[in-house]
Amino acid sequence: MWKIWDFIKERRKLFGGIILLAWSFSLFTAGETPRLSPGPLAKVPIALVSYPQRAITYSLNGLAGIGRSYFLLVGVEAENQKLKQTLLELEANKFLCRETQSENTRLKTLLHYSLANTYTVIPAQVIGQSQNGGYLSLTLNQGQRAGLRPGLPVATSQGLVGRISEVGFQEAKVILLTDRNSAVPILMEKTRSQGIARGTGDGKLEICYLSRLEDIAVGDLALTSGLEGIFPKGIRVGQIQDVRRKNYGLFQDIWAEPSVDFSRLEEVLVIFQEEPK
Repeated sequence: MWKIWDFIKERRKLFGGIILLAWSFSLFTAGETPRLSPGPLAKVPIALVSYPQRAITYSLNGLAGIGRSYFLLVGVEAENQKLKQTLLELEANKFLCRETQSENTRLKTLLHYSLANTYTVIPAQVIGQSQNGGYLSLTLNQGQRAGLRPGLPVATSQGLVGRISEVGFQEAKVILLTDRNSAVPILMEKTRSQGIARGTGDGKLEICYLSRLEDIAVGDLALTSGLEGIFPKGIRVGQIQDVRRKNYGLFQDIWAEPSVDFSRLEEVLVIFQEEPK
């Protein structure tokens, strides 16, 4: 036994050459269709070659599948981003259409109101609001270029807003009805008694100079009287909220809520008693 092993060790180079030759011959004949099944000795080098080849092939196929999946995911993500952008644009257009429709409705209401009067009006948008103590004002996007000047009344279809106090080339300031410096001649709708509506600076109106003998009640409307030629007659000024009659003195203590919600103003009408210059 030891002699056989010593014999193989002494001639290991020879045996190695024979094995290598057999392995090369098996590779050369791999593409041919064998008539006979390979013997046990030929199967050994084939197996030694086929297993690494299979491992490499599976690895390459796996990497190719991962690459295809990655590029598919990138494409899906890009498509999702496009769809999201399209959805945002559609929502924005829907919002703009809704805002335009709402603005058109408000302008139609103002136009209907202006046609019911014999005065010339110019529509203007409110572009600013300011409150400094009791001084309350709005800024409009119309000015001297549109013929505006100080003293012109400003109103909406709901009622009187105030009057223009300052005018620039393309904008104007409006002193609100509720400003402490505001005073408007009024006429009570029900009793036809006349007085003055003064701003209190805190969003309310004080109705002055109404006799305590007049039947003034909560809910009555105060309108512009048209006196002094500043404000057209018949514009709603406010609704009576509180009436206090004293047992002495000439007048009642009366407070009113303005007919216009100044915090929600977006468009107004500037009223001319003649054609604007």
